[in-house]
Amino acid sequence: RKYFKKNGIEVLATFDKCLTEKGFNYSLAFGTLLGAIREKGLIKHDFDLDVVLWAEDYTPQLRKALETYGFQLVHELLVDEGRKGREETYILNEVTIDLFYIYPAMDEYPYCCDFYACDGSVSFDDSMKKFGHIKARRLQLPWKKELMRVPFELLSLPVCKNAHEILSFRYGED
Repeated sequence: RKYFKKNGIEVLATFDKCLTEKGFNYSLAFGTLLGAIREKGLIKHDFDLDVVLWAEDYTPQLRKALETYGFQLVHELLVDEGRKGREETYILNEVTIDLFYIYPAMDEYPYCCDFYACDGSVSFDDSMKKFGHIKARRLQLPWKKELMRVPFELLSLPVCKNAHEILSFRYGED
């Protein structure tokens, strides 16, 4: 958490520069999106960065671009070899950034996959040792690909134009 508070904004700036220069569209997501809209910066109790990209925009060149900027892949989690779910975690300056990929709606809303350890496990590694797997679930939210930039501390970062709807859907009205 100490490194997150110290280096989080710098890591976000580097990530944004990389993706913007290489032509990749993304939006802040989850706690990072909440911080952007509510506090115009990092929220106190967060400890990583979250972004979404669209699955149809995925290309291996994204990983190469991030590595060029110093990001290292920590792990990649896939459902059906990435055809139905993908999450990647990168690290730079001791700060992790989770990349969630948005897939077309199977029901009403587009979704991304959230991976988590099985009951009774304290980590992915512990879950793998105890059960031989981790779990995935679909997080269906009203993601829209239209983006706008909003102030985020000294930066201007992209969020979905319907960010308030996404946050209300995920966390409630207040």
